Amino acid sequence: MRKSVYSSFIDALDYDEEAGVITVEYQNGKSTQHEVDAETVAKIWNAPSIGEALHANVPGFTARKKT
Repeated sequence: MRKSVYSSFIDALDYDEEAGVITVEYQNGKSTQHEVDAETVAKIWNAPSIGEALHANVPGFTARKKT
């Protein structure tokens, strides 16, 4: 499921429930993939700040370093 988001550096999130992988698509055209469960994705979708939710719930998420 792909969802466009309102963020200063993230364009969209795409979650493959079968694989348990979320793809973070950045406004600069790059993307990263992270293994997460459906419960974690629900927290991220519903968070007031997508970036903060990713940092808090996805081990190794370091979007600010992407160029």
